[in-house]
Amino acid sequence: MRRILRQALSAKTMDFLRDRAAQVAAAADQRARAAQLWEDLKNNQAIRREIREVLKAMAHGRERCMYCEDNEGIAIEHFWPKSEYPHRAFDWLNYLIVCTLCNSIKGIQFPLAGPDQPLLLNPTEEDPLDHLTLGPGGLLEPLPGSAKGRPTIDVIDLNRGTLVKGRAGAWTALEMLIGRYPEFLLAGDSRRLERIEAAVRDYPFAGVLTALLHIAASPDADLLIEAKCLRAIREYPEIRAWA
Repeated sequence: MRRILRQALSAKTMDFLRDRAAQVAAAADQRARAAQLWEDLKNNQAIRREIREVLKAMAHGRERCMYCEDNEGIAIEHFWPKSEYPHRAFDWLNYLIVCTLCNSIKGIQFPLAGPDQPLLLNPTEEDPLDHLTLGPGGLLEPLPGSAKGRPTIDVIDLNRGTLVKGRAGAWTALEMLIGRYPEFLLAGDSRRLERIEAAVRDYPFAGVLTALLHIAASPDADLLIEAKCLRAIREYPEIRAWA
């Protein structure tokens, strides 16, 4: 998982969301009203399309799921589940784009440490690197002292076998791609340099690249990162801008 910067919606769409939020707040049964208005949103294709397209633009690489970073993000996810927190049903800051599998696994699970204190990571509000660590084996682990790392891994099942295997493969592929960057740079092969950068930027499991670059600055880097890749990262700082 990797930090995501939230983009802005149009004024028209923001006004639409504020109006629907006001209707929910005024309703005697807020859950029922939120569910009804969310269902009605399917009939407003322009608004729904804008929300989805902005979320996809926020996602890394080829519109990957903001949780697992493997599958295509196609479901508008309410970080705070709308069935339990109807007042957040039309809150733009509560929307993520995720794959249907992660959306189904998370469901309405939403552990709290206290009022307004989620135990799940929202990648648009905080940096997952402050809570999670990743090595070349592809396994996510909570950082010591983080209250959110373990619940996020467990609730969304971020260490399911396909993801661990995929992250491990991504680590190896990125090492090989980045390791060849100096070779093509010294040869003046601009076409291949552009292809390497594009491939690295768009590679699934975007959090792997972020973790790899983060570890490259640590004392244990020599033990975890292939030598050619590590040299490239250290000698060519522009590579860090690819994350």
